Amino acid sequence: MYRFIPIIGLIETGGREIVEASPRDDLWGSGAEGTGKNWLGKILVKLRERLCKQEQA
Repeated sequence: MYRFIPIIGLIETGGREIVEASPRDDLWGSGAEGTGKNWLGKILVKLRERLCKQEQA
């Protein structure tokens, strides 16, 4: 698993959900039960959306 996803790799994830599959982190990741906040994944999705908008302009 990558610690940092290069910009091209991030864009190549398309419209898929991005999840930090960390069983020990309920805030930045999905947590052990998959019910975490997944803030890291959400931030990466927002970044991907911005990058795709810039690429289209």
